[in-house]
Amino acid sequence: MNATRTLRSDWKTHLALACFLGAVGAAAWQLPKPAHPVLAMPASDTHDLPPLMLASAPADASDTARQPSLAELPDGRIAMAWMAGPDKHPERDAIWFSRLGRQGWETPRAIANLESAAGDSFAHIRRVDRPMLQADARGLSLYFLSGGLGMAPVNLLNRQFSADGGEQWKRARWLQSSAAGIGRIDLASPPLPLTDGGQLLMLGNAQPGGSASWLRLDARGRIIDKLRLPGTSAGSAPVAAALGPTRLWAIVPQPEAEPPQLMQSDDGGLHWQVTQKSLPALAARQSPALLRLHDGRLLLAGNPASGPGQLNLWLGDPEAERWTLVKTLESAPDGAASFIDPSLLQGRDGRLHLAYAARGRQIRYLTFTLPGLTGAGT
Repeated sequence: MNATRTLRSDWKTHLALACFLGAVGAAAWQLPKPAHPVLAMPASDTHDLPPLMLASAPADASDTARQPSLAELPDGRIAMAWMAGPDKHPERDAIWFSRLGRQGWETPRAIANLESAAGDSFAHIRRVDRPMLQADARGLSLYFLSGGLGMAPVNLLNRQFSADGGEQWKRARWLQSSAAGIGRIDLASPPLPLTDGGQLLMLGNAQPGGSASWLRLDARGRIIDKLRLPGTSAGSAPVAAALGPTRLWAIVPQPEAEPPQLMQSDDGGLHWQVTQKSLPALAARQSPALLRLHDGRLLLAGNPASGPGQLNLWLGDPEAERWTLVKTLESAPDGAASFIDPSLLQGRDGRLHLAYAARGRQIRYLTFTLPGLTGAGT
């Protein structure tokens, strides 16, 4: 009898939760949907910078480290967030944060973990994952995934905000689309800013039969539109870059060992088509980083087809017709080596910034200029 009552109680609890999630998801789609996203493009002026390449890393905070994300603060400092935790205990992973100033990297500090995500969302959380930073005139946003709503294979998409460059962070809140049933989502590309203060956010979906999609957020971080990317498969986590006010490109991983596709949108992401342009031979299932430079050219960081034991930088022309390997940053012959999860940023002064995870144990950071990268003028 007690077992029967327990089953009935569990059934009622799950039904109430499902109704709540459905109501929240339905409410999300009542918001008005603007017709045409317009991307906020960085300044296109060129910079006469001398050759430069400097390497550093924030102090080690734990046994493992992965998934760095970079942003430039209004005062010119570089902010970084990444995942780290004790070895063999992923449930104790946290999102760590540091800023690079004149004295080097600050001592890293945890800004989100399992306990804080569970407390902020009032949900049963088993892990946090995939931090992505985005800075604008209003402040610094951290997007991340938290997983484990009960026993369901669901990831929640969270946004945490700081109005003072990362000194203090407000409570994280999860976006309604996650509760509306997107499922096992993935996040591999930082948000793209829009002229209205909103963002476009690309999502992958590891759920069987799922596909990649993007979300449009307003200036307050609310979801006002959602669109699936046609032709994408489960497990595809796109990496996107803005080429113009309404023009987007996305590198989309393919099933098995097939090369990734380059997809294009000319209307701010409302419609997409596969291009016939070729990309460098990239490793399957390892997310690259794609960046449009201030002069219109493209910079691509990623692993070649040989695997994660090598990290390359390629420079592409503005139309992605031709790619040139300009630098091999890391290369190791042992099969256990990995240099993955690159994050690219170009600062307002024209300098380039790259962070990546080395051997799963350290976050490495490089700052360089194009003359320093290529050994010649730009």
